Amino acid sequence: MKHTTPTNDENSTQITDTNDVPMMYVPRDYFTNNQLAIEDAIGFDKYAEILYDAGYKSAYHWCEKEAELNHLSGIAVFEHYLNRLSQRGWGVFSFEFVNVDTGNAEIKLEYSSFVLSQPEKPGKLCNMFSGWFAGAMDWCTKRKGHYAHTNCEGIDCAAQYCAQSKCGDTSESFCIFTIKPSAINSQT
Repeated sequence: MKHTTPTNDENSTQITDTNDVPMMYVPRDYFTNNQLAIEDAIGFDKYAEILYDAGYKSAYHWCEKEAELNHLSGIAVFEHYLNRLSQRGWGVFSFEFVNVDTGNAEIKLEYSSFVLSQPEKPGKLCNMFSGWFAGAMDWCTKRKGHYAHTNCEGIDCAAQYCAQSKCGDTSESFCIFTIKPSAINSQT
């Protein structure tokens, strides 16, 4: 399956955007090597925490803007998010199941850019995505009239907040992320 992402190149400024979001397109190895250098310098756990928090905020903000721009609501925004991530080369994302009413979901990731860039490296390589998925789910649950502050907790978890129960670096050819609420609060 070939993915395409609509882009706009403004010749006078050399700014490229996708759906009015300024973008920088870089080779996968460039991005991965920069990420690994930071992880090596500050440690896996600290970097996973930073990525989770930053990714959460970014995904939440992205959902807000894309819902407005594309006149989407509910789970359609999260589905749109997974589609855009897939189109932009992070991997191929899909829901195994999702329930916005409870804040639960399982996301399958095939052809992870992190696994493909580091085929010899063991461990959970895709922890960057966990904050993204929690932020998108929290955006969806808040729009449903409740707020399920989601964390991804799990048994086989290298990242602090992520239940990445399967990873493409093992005998599996895909990764699985599990989103679970830490609490559900009704909005008043």
